[in-house]
Amino acid sequence: MLKDKAPVFVFSCHFNGLALIQELGRKGIPVYALDTNRGIGTRSKYAKYIKVTDPLINENEFIDQLIELAKKINKKPLLLPTNDQWSEAISRHKVRLSEFCVVSGSDISAIELILDKEKFASWCLDNEYPVPKVFDIEAVLSGKTIINYPIALKANSRRKSGVNDSGVSWAKAADKLRFNICNNEEDIRKLNELAEKNGVPIYLQELVSGRSDAMRTIGVFANKGKVKGIIYGHKLRGFPAQHGDCIVGEAYPVPDWARELVFSICEKLEYTGIAEFELMQDSVTKENLIIEINPRSWSWVGVGPACGVSLGWLAYKELVLEEEQQTIKESCADNQPVIFTKILEDLLNTLIFYRLEGTNGWSGGPIKWWGKYKNKKVVYAGYSWDEPRVAFYTTLLGFKRFLSGIKQLVKK
Repeated sequence: MLKDKAPVFVFSCHFNGLALIQELGRKGIPVYALDTNRGIGTRSKYAKYIKVTDPLINENEFIDQLIELAKKINKKPLLLPTNDQWSEAISRHKVRLSEFCVVSGSDISAIELILDKEKFASWCLDNEYPVPKVFDIEAVLSGKTIINYPIALKANSRRKSGVNDSGVSWAKAADKLRFNICNNEEDIRKLNELAEKNGVPIYLQELVSGRSDAMRTIGVFANKGKVKGIIYGHKLRGFPAQHGDCIVGEAYPVPDWARELVFSICEKLEYTGIAEFELMQDSVTKENLIIEINPRSWSWVGVGPACGVSLGWLAYKELVLEEEQQTIKESCADNQPVIFTKILEDLLNTLIFYRLEGTNGWSGGPIKWWGKYKNKKVVYAGYSWDEPRVAFYTTLLGFKRFLSGIKQLVKK
């Protein structure tokens, strides 16, 4: 039995939040799903949904709500963020929150460095970590710096605290500048004008050759710079195909280079909490380059329990139960890879959306599609025998996307 059943606050509650809710709830730990709306994680029987303010709208109000909720509970709740704005908010107020909660997050200096994409890339270069080169836009446009095209233009940050929806509006503008490929100086100037109009800081970065299946993920839980659990894997298919979010990923045994890289960075940052290291393998050089670190769980963290590394549970044991882990948990220690899939989305992408995109090799029929899962160990996001309500909601989301795809096919 657990010696201490302190609750957990998980926020926000999309598929990554759902994975943490189920992982901890199945162990008998009380879980609260905190979010601004009823995402899929709030449908789980293992959590109680509580509506809270989005920190992008009013960060101080969100922190006050956390403290008031924690005061009503006898034991300090563990805070597990699953999105950047939530992670940044609890780290900024970590000292105040720690009186009432257990914060799974680093000090704000580390979080601000990680979320400032241009500054973080420069930090990696200074510390001789593999990362694409970064360039100042003004230096390029003035001719002081010569670059090779094509080049990637990115928003330096996609989150900003605000008041009365200003943070949300800013984030939407930043999302439009999340990732763009520029083939000439005119492309840069147009996007720079859009960024200046919306007050979004942007930067240029060397373009890494490859599609979304070139993305590598190294997920960790670390405590005061010491890695306690590590998952290695890569996207098999994302959407959009070029640089989209993971639809199908696969976990593998951890290679030596991945272990050494994250151990070193976590130690330098004195990192605490769950994090995802996103890398991309250049299709030409085969070099694995760091794209960014996400200071929270990621979209397919649900692969963890099936591959032997439950990062949410590790966080609970280390930070709440104060049980220091003497051995490091590593993914697929039995050498058996594990696939994580949003199965309906993958089917619809294969039948419809990759075809609409013109993605060679990824579109096809149902027999070809199912062959990719045959005789594999698979985690089906949103589908488990003990969660029929979540399964129904997942199917409903898939049906809505199916109707959207049919409309696009008819128009085309």
